[in-house]
Amino acid sequence: LLQPKSWSQLKDVLSDEAFEVVYASLSKSTQQTLPSVEDVMRGKFAVQLDPALLEDWMSQECFDVYSFQLLSKDFCSRLRHTITDLSKLGESSEFCSLLLGRRPIDFDTVGLNWISDMLLHMFILPISRHLFATTEKLLSSEDASNDNNNNTKDFLNWRQGYVAGYSANPQSDRAVTRHRLVPHSDDSEVTLN
Repeated sequence: LLQPKSWSQLKDVLSDEAFEVVYASLSKSTQQTLPSVEDVMRGKFAVQLDPALLEDWMSQECFDVYSFQLLSKDFCSRLRHTITDLSKLGESSEFCSLLLGRRPIDFDTVGLNWISDMLLHMFILPISRHLFATTEKLLSSEDASNDNNNNTKDFLNWRQGYVAGYSANPQSDRAVTRHRLVPHSDDSEVTLN
């Protein structure tokens, strides 16, 4: 899976709705040309998602839980196949020391860090700024409403990405280690599933 280098390539990664939200928001907020996809993914340009577009795209399922289609089905399928192939590669004697497939594969470890960067800078930071900035005392009400504010850059400063797989029979599908979600603690401020 190659990192998208242009907005048209990014359109193949994101769902149509997610692409429209980020692209239209950037088009509206920048008076000149759009920043490069690479600058946005690296956090060199702070994305300000249009609140009206966000609210049309996201559904609140319950308190502080929102649903929205973020990635395209085709990209999800390619990502799932890539991770499955890497897990199976870990079964070979040449790569067994890497423990691929025995634990979730971290995107950074296998050169897919761009996915985590994209999610953080294009969606997690801007959505968190919109939803939680004043309730979590991250910004004052005045700062949160300021479109040019980039102070949220400091409150969420790390991301981790991986694919978790579940199967009715985990032993028969080697790339899947569990048959259901198990009780666990999650020490993250924001989680995307």
